[in-house]
Amino acid sequence: MEKRNPSPRPHKDSHLKDGVDPLKPEELQTDETDSTKVLKPDGAGGTTWGTGSAPGAHKEEHQDGGTDEIDVTNLSGVLADKQDSDKIQGEPIDTPTTKNTTPMYDGNTIRWVPEGTSFTFSIATFSDAQPTTIEIGAGLWKAAGAIPYTAAYNNGPATDGYVTMTGFGNAWAGNLDMGVGTDFEGPTVNTEVVNFPSSPGTATFRLYATDGADSPNRADSHNFYNRRYWGVSTNEDLNGAEIKALSNNELSNSKAKTFTVDATAGNYIWWCYPARLGEATLTVGGFPLSLDIDNDPSTVSVTNDSGYTEGYFCYRSEFSGLGNTTVISS
Repeated sequence: MEKRNPSPRPHKDSHLKDGVDPLKPEELQTDETDSTKVLKPDGAGGTTWGTGSAPGAHKEEHQDGGTDEIDVTNLSGVLADKQDSDKIQGEPIDTPTTKNTTPMYDGNTIRWVPEGTSFTFSIATFSDAQPTTIEIGAGLWKAAGAIPYTAAYNNGPATDGYVTMTGFGNAWAGNLDMGVGTDFEGPTVNTEVVNFPSSPGTATFRLYATDGADSPNRADSHNFYNRRYWGVSTNEDLNGAEIKALSNNELSNSKAKTFTVDATAGNYIWWCYPARLGEATLTVGGFPLSLDIDNDPSTVSVTNDSGYTEGYFCYRSEFSGLGNTTVISS
């Protein structure tokens, strides 16, 4: 029979936290009843009960850069005292220098700005350097290279931009790139021709731009109208050239008009506009203006100086020599 060793083999690991037989402090027994005593090394490899002592001043160890720095990332609750910080959500922020300002993120950093400030990318201006109202014509309006497009942005720069057109008499093969060496600001000229609209109305160039986050667009629209004519003449009938020779005209797309003429002896009052706008009612001082041909207008074909042809309604007063007269057309 094997003789057993009465002394156990080293097995401290079995009594550690993750061992097979862990020891718990509350299960240890001691004859010491002084709760202020703590176990301390006895200098001979063992332990003894001794008097505890408070740790020395060591706050520097827990401060920024200390050997035992405290990380507040995972702490819960609210700090008792106000804290100075140069960051919000990890983003650096300067010290405010002006009243009534608020911190805002501009896409790169946080800074103090007046209330109502926006850092959203938008198109400040877009222009093609053409008038708003244009006489309607036929065929080609602008040749390639004749229209310079320019743009300016709020909170740019833009990272892409292009121009489209709608309402004109032709279509481009593709959108016009605004970014060829211009930071999408131009001037960039059209690379394809632009024709007059097929009929009077509104046509539009539109800029689409983006900074990678926001994608606004902005229009530059043009009204392509024909002319309306009014004045006096000794003629009882007018042809197209004579209509265009009346002393007054303007670009418009409406038959509503108030005008004043001086119909001296032998002169009739004339009012002519595109027939597509429908028949008008003419009054003077609240009463119907007496017209020739049973108050029905004559219809005359007129070709304007831009080559556009359409029929015109022409109204003539029944009597000549009416003097200074204000006419309302509706």
